[in-house]
Amino acid sequence: MTDQSSPSPSAGPAAVEHVIDELETLSGADHLLMRDLIAQFGVASFSTLMLVVSVLLVSPLSGVPLFSTVCGITIALIASQAAWGRTALWLPDRLLDAKFSLSRLGRGLHWMRRLARWLDERTAKRLAVLVTQPFSRVVYGACTLAGLGLPFMELVPFTSSLIGASIAVISVGLLAKDGLLAVLGLIALPTIFLIPIFAVSSLFGTG
Repeated sequence: MTDQSSPSPSAGPAAVEHVIDELETLSGADHLLMRDLIAQFGVASFSTLMLVVSVLLVSPLSGVPLFSTVCGITIALIASQAAWGRTALWLPDRLLDAKFSLSRLGRGLHWMRRLARWLDERTAKRLAVLVTQPFSRVVYGACTLAGLGLPFMELVPFTSSLIGASIAVISVGLLAKDGLLAVLGLIALPTIFLIPIFAVSSLFGTG
């Protein structure tokens, strides 16, 4: 079991694109441990670490079996500790030692960078009260529930990436004090989780 220190940095104007830059430096390796990923952003805030993991969910890596489950548990642990008000992040060694291949990551970085730039350009300081304490704890609580729900969505195509995109939007909102952006991400989450229910009801609801 390991503690990771996480002081809060100021959010730059290109927070998401910075994450893509850092991931690009890692993409040259064949495999990566989760602890290596955390170490790469070791001085980051909880919201930045949550952004990093959610960006990976949007990448082609989301198609790797059990990858979404590992990311979901990681997001849940990060967000729950932020909601609790911890100043240091704890993750179990078993999760930190999870290893995944980076062969799919490099292929997706180009379009992910375009998406990151689009999101960064639309970030502004709006409704900041919604992403500062005590309200930010509610936001982190919602991300905790979303992370816990991710393992159950693994078999539903594209939903893991959609959830990752929503959590990424929320994370940017927390970093940039953009409450409007965070609210938009929060609104999207329940809709995404309802997709399997709608799919099953449409399949079996009519005879």
